[in-house]
Amino acid sequence: MRLLLLSLLFLSHSLIAQVYWSQGSHQLKDGATKTYADRSAKIPWRKPFGDFLDKNGTPYGNTPFSSTVIKDIDRSRVERIDILPLLKYWARHENSYHGIYLKGILGGEASFYSSEHQNKKPYIEITTNSQRLKFAITRDTSFHPSTNKSLGHFDVFSVSGSAASLLAIDPSFQALSLKNISRAQLVLTTTNKQHRAITLGTFAVAAIDNKQQTKLGIAKNFPQDLKITSHQAVIFSEDFSAKTSLFNRYKTPRWRKFLTQIPDYSQYQLVGTPINKSKFTPLLTQALELTFTPKGSLALGGMYKFKQLLGYEPEQMYFRYYLRLGDKWQPRDGGKLPGFAGTYNKGGWGGRKSNGFNGWSTRGAYGLPASANSSFSGATPIGNYVYQAKSDGNYGYVDFWHGTAPKLERNKWYCIEQFVKLNTVGKADGVIRAWVNGVEAFNKTDYEFRKTQQLKIESVWMNFYHGGTTKPNKTYRVYIDNIVIAHDYIGPMVIGR
Repeated sequence: MRLLLLSLLFLSHSLIAQVYWSQGSHQLKDGATKTYADRSAKIPWRKPFGDFLDKNGTPYGNTPFSSTVIKDIDRSRVERIDILPLLKYWARHENSYHGIYLKGILGGEASFYSSEHQNKKPYIEITTNSQRLKFAITRDTSFHPSTNKSLGHFDVFSVSGSAASLLAIDPSFQALSLKNISRAQLVLTTTNKQHRAITLGTFAVAAIDNKQQTKLGIAKNFPQDLKITSHQAVIFSEDFSAKTSLFNRYKTPRWRKFLTQIPDYSQYQLVGTPINKSKFTPLLTQALELTFTPKGSLALGGMYKFKQLLGYEPEQMYFRYYLRLGDKWQPRDGGKLPGFAGTYNKGGWGGRKSNGFNGWSTRGAYGLPASANSSFSGATPIGNYVYQAKSDGNYGYVDFWHGTAPKLERNKWYCIEQFVKLNTVGKADGVIRAWVNGVEAFNKTDYEFRKTQQLKIESVWMNFYHGGTTKPNKTYRVYIDNIVIAHDYIGPMVIGR
């Protein structure tokens, strides 16, 4: 007999108005998977196949809220599962969101008709003192270890020891008073093919990792970043405010003085006046506009090298900048954003595998905007594109940042901050941390960037690149402003006192 865990999926109403996991696009199959709650928006589970709590509040524990047996009978029939203990749990946690997570534990397999089936859809039935009410399962999907694609558009979902499923509930049942409810059941219809008896248990899935507390840093004492370089921890800042005049128009702009190795084909200009046509509004006075065109993948390249800024190369550093995606932002592939690097023009970028001795990099990265069926439709997920010594293959990989903060919408300014600490040679204890608008979005401490003390943090790499090898299919723009590099956490800028 196989124990099957039936788990509650909950989410704070203050996060988003609807459940955060997604069925995804029917064409792309990019909703909830074994790895992601929303593959399209790159919202990861903390552990594969979802994150749940048991009756005792233990993460991934084994004590169910309730259980029921599904017999091994090969004919379609209705099965009813007691979820009243879950409703009581929801009542004790008023800010929880409600849904169902199914996970197999001990053996066998159960197959049920999904919300896509024409006349055998699952639902919730609640009996009160005066009536019996039905509430729809509004979406469902399955996980399976054999695929990274979502399976939410099939009319059957299966659960076994290696497959799991999610179901979302019509939230209107929340208007009912718990004291008037005498029975609550999940009603499922099996298919005509089962594989050994299983026991269903009810569990609560842990909420999305969505930290909202804003962390302030050095910048809080320097409104608009004015004179922020006077702080002993700050080694560089640039706000793109310098004006071009008749007397300095042939000089190298101040913002370019320390930014080296800018390719001639970079597409940039300073802009300051609000542009109604593009919906651009400057953060303060001026910003640097970067243009992606079908002619090439690069909008800006260049490096702030630490030997020039400090006279030496550090082993840990903070870097903050402001980013705005333009009104026509619509990449057709993921790409690169600014971040730290120590490539030394030898390894750790461009398909040059990092071996621990030749170089490494942790540039920023962006993915495709989330699809229409995602709760974050149109938002762009961001993270780091990592080349490290313990990576497989010649190319880097993307570590997308967690929670909802790193999902960027067009025509909004975002404060992006990254921290890198190189690993101790011989250990995988390197660190990447990230914040968006002062909210922590990523914290990972097991990187192995190097196997020699000779590799340091060589530069902040100001890389804005489309793809891979895919070029944009139309022209669009991004904007950056208020760059700061420092030994300590910088935090969001204070606009005024």
